[in-house]
Amino acid sequence: MPSSSYGYKAALMRPTILLFLSLPTLVDAPTAPDALTTRQYAIHPSCAPYQRGVVSWYGPRFHGRLAANGRPFNAYVPSCAHRTLPLGSLVRVTVNGSAAYLRVTDRGPYVRGRVLDVSRAAARQLHMHDAGVVRGRIEVCG
Repeated sequence: MPSSSYGYKAALMRPTILLFLSLPTLVDAPTAPDALTTRQYAIHPSCAPYQRGVVSWYGPRFHGRLAANGRPFNAYVPSCAHRTLPLGSLVRVTVNGSAAYLRVTDRGPYVRGRVLDVSRAAARQLHMHDAGVVRGRIEVCG
């Protein structure tokens, strides 16, 4: 059995009682034929169902580098980075009336005061590409 901080022992230290939210079925949510879409994630009771804060976008410098989920980051696929949500979580990001469903694939942002980094494609969907940094709302969908 692995004894690293990401292996078996770390799994034993995770909280075992989690609160599952009952959320409506998402019709327009993006789907990808990979293992991330078949897993069910739970939201820890200390987490709020939504979060407000500063949203920024990232892309050209990180395109092709490995993301926290172990896959290469693609700036042309809608995705996002969050500090604490489980990788693979589906979130609905709303900015100035525009909304997009994004999958958490990376960790970040590493700039103080920001709560979410979105890919270049997601920034275009949210009409925030020119602004760069805007206030938004993040809802956990699954």
